Amino acid sequence: MILDAVCELDRVITCTRYCADVVPAVANGSRTILPDSWTADSKRITSVHPDLVIAAVPFQEKALAEILKAGVRFLGLAPRTLTDIYTDIATIAGTVGVSSRREEVIRSMQQHIEAVRTRTETAKRPRGVGEADHRVATMGSRVDLWGRRRFRGSTRSSVLE
Repeated sequence: MILDAVCELDRVITCTRYCADVVPAVANGSRTILPDSWTADSKRITSVHPDLVIAAVPFQEKALAEILKAGVRFLGLAPRTLTDIYTDIATIAGTVGVSSRREEVIRSMQQHIEAVRTRTETAKRPRGVGEADHRVATMGSRVDLWGRRRFRGSTRSSVLE
């Protein structure tokens, strides 16, 4: 969760159980934990009086309509690349007034990625990979590990901060 990375977790008043899986600190009892972002409900959203709702793809049309119906500011994110993710970090950090933290978070992320790249660039590549389900969820479609689209449809995802 980006707000945790930029040290602004105290601003989160509601999130999904998936956020709680990623950042267990949000489940400390001080926040409302929603089942998911697919079943967004405008009454539930307005009941917690948010200043901003942040959600990432995939959006279900009904859930998006409920978020918009709530009449609160909404930031919808649809990252497809690392550059998109860096932009999302910068956008959220700027929105909550901690622009100075964005560069540190992005730089740290880039350093971790480079460290993995360095450790693995000379590693022997596996000849085969076994997966029970070779598809990965992305952007409202199912895409296999090689980037081929398998079918359209909603995927299980979640960021509602």
